[in-house]
Amino acid sequence: MPTVLIVEDDAAVREHVAAAVDWNALGFTDILEASDGEDGLQTALRHAPDLIVTDIHMPRMDGLTMLRKLRSAGVKSAAIILSAYCEFAYARQAMQLGAADYLTKPLQQAELIRAVERICSTGPQADELQRRLPALDAAVTKNKYMIETIAYIAAYHGDPDLTIGRIAEHLHISEGHLSHVFKRESGYTLVEYLAQYRIREAAHLLNDAHKKIYEVAQTVGYHDTAYFSGTFRRYLGQTPSEYQNSH
Repeated sequence: MPTVLIVEDDAAVREHVAAAVDWNALGFTDILEASDGEDGLQTALRHAPDLIVTDIHMPRMDGLTMLRKLRSAGVKSAAIILSAYCEFAYARQAMQLGAADYLTKPLQQAELIRAVERICSTGPQADELQRRLPALDAAVTKNKYMIETIAYIAAYHGDPDLTIGRIAEHLHISEGHLSHVFKRESGYTLVEYLAQYRIREAAHLLNDAHKKIYEVAQTVGYHDTAYFSGTFRRYLGQTPSEYQNSH
């Protein structure tokens, strides 16, 4: 019986998460709730939910500590992390713990739905996106520079000024060394991975027929809509508008 566990000390946010997604339509038949990390830990150990949506800052036990204890206990639930802070350190820890997404508050319904759908996505559309833009999961690499780079991109891919040099500076290594390590470990150049990450995010956003192309471009870090459209077509074989109309 597919189960989602919502761990959040703010009752209003818990209610919002529970109501924001059509859980039944995505195959979840049971919604569990916990008001803090300690309660969430015990609930998850008892029920081994398929998905955990958790805040970070909570009484008694924070969400990352809870998830770390669950991983140590062998609980492999998919996880979406919520935080009032867009901080790299939190995003990095979330990636190291195998979190599927990291969302900042105030929580946007569309972002939550997109994150859950990405976890649950199946079928030809998802298969085609995966074939063209294979995901690179920080949880499967032990290299610290890879983990931190992927987490940094996940946190800041929407910033149009994000560069390899900025990532390297944050990690206190040279741009050349970072590029070499990333290519060696992943098979991608860092520029290619960042572009693919942005286009993957854009494709998920374009599943919403009400989204404007320029809005999606700006959300994933492109100032120039024409350049975004060209990059999108290069990776997915369609313009953003063609993709949106066909899905």
